[in-house]
Amino acid sequence: MDIASFIRHVPDYPKPGILFYDITPLLASPEAFGDVIERMADAARPLRPTRIVAAEARGFLFAAPLAQRLGVGLAPVRKPGKLPCEAFEASYDLEYGSNTLCLHKDALTPEDRVLIVDDILATGDSMLDLARELKRRKCGRIFMATTFAMFTNGIEVFNQAYKEGLFDYILATNLNYLRPELRQQPWFIEVDMSKYIALIIATLNHDRSISPLLNPMQRIQNLLARHRAAQIESDQK
Repeated sequence: MDIASFIRHVPDYPKPGILFYDITPLLASPEAFGDVIERMADAARPLRPTRIVAAEARGFLFAAPLAQRLGVGLAPVRKPGKLPCEAFEASYDLEYGSNTLCLHKDALTPEDRVLIVDDILATGDSMLDLARELKRRKCGRIFMATTFAMFTNGIEVFNQAYKEGLFDYILATNLNYLRPELRQQPWFIEVDMSKYIALIIATLNHDRSISPLLNPMQRIQNLLARHRAAQIESDQK
């Protein structure tokens, strides 16, 4: 299965000069969407996040199933006026405008290991601004995950943010072209989709259901059980 074929390129949208990546075909395919979520979960588990943070609105589409797969909570980041309790705000520039996002002040603790999830990393301003605000509020370690890492303004700003301790790692699939210099960065983790796609193709070729691949709840429960057992053993030492 060629996951990249489920991404529709729309030129000059929402304004001239912008190439828009439309993910609605990906969302319409349970097989392709399941592939992406499972691979993101496989890459995120070693980071041991305690909370998923996602920005409105497309980030929710990936963050909610990812949080469920990992067995952790979701902290939604929303637009002004959408959250009922006291929240802090972060403003940033987009390729085609600007935006402001809000997060409940009690959504995170200094002990949290936060994974920020979004569908596409274009300039990356939204992720970096959100990470900056979280750090200002004494948040613990910060990881970022995205399906498509474009880095349209280059990676230098991320190199600087990494040196400043703003984030720990960025995880992204290899469903789009990744420049060699990006792959060499100590903060970048490539989520290889090839093995999982090959497994799906092999399963289909043998006329078997791919449902266990897309909903591996037993494997997740086993991983969580081993993790809890390891924590108990560590606490007893």
